Formats: sequence, C-alpha cells, structure tokens
Amino acid sequence: RHGCDEWLAVHRGGYQTSCLVGDLDHFTMYHFRVRARNDLGWSEWSDESMEASPPASAPDPPFVISCRTTHDSVTLRWRNQMSVAAYEVQKLMAHAGEGGGGGKTEVWVT
Repeated sequence: RHGCDEWLAVHRGGYQTSCLVGDLDHFTMYHFRVRARNDLGWSEWSDESMEASPPASAPDPPFVISCRTTHDSVTLRWRNQMSVAAYEVQKLMAHAGEGGGGGKTEVWVT
C-alpha cells in the first residue's frame, strides 16, 4: 500500500478463510485487508494486516539445536525460521573401515 493509493483485488469468492497471494516483489512492503459478503451485502473492511514482504534472499542455514541418538534412529531439532516454506535433511552414511569418506549418500525430504 505504501507508495500507492489504490487497493487491488487479489482474491474473490468461495468460503475459504485463507488465500495464497503470489507474484510479490522483493524489497516491497504489502498490506492486506479482507471483507465478507452475504445475501445482504458486503461488510466493512477488516483492519489492515501487518506489513509483509517476501524474503529478499535465501534463508540462513538452520541452527541445529540437538541431535538425539537411539540404537537405530536419530532425532534432529533445529530452530524455526521465518519465511521458510520447507526444510531438507540429508544423511551421509560412512561404512566402518572406509575412512569416513566415500560412503553411500541418501536424501530425505521432510
């Protein structure tokens, strides 16, 4: 909204209580508002949302908080980051006696 006096419709219709607004510019702040309609007409607009801006770059690497090992599994925990859509976890399995390198590689996507 800053720098522009005109609100633009980005979604209309349906009973959903959320919508995905794409095609946003980096380094640009956005405000959003919502209103509802029934057989008698449209409501007033909601209060403006807090400013939102897409991240300007890829996120920082996650900070691993803990790595708990059992006899056959590992549980990793890391800090949540704002504006992250997904995380990927990989493991490298080094077989005993191979000197730690050249092991089999597997990828897990969570």
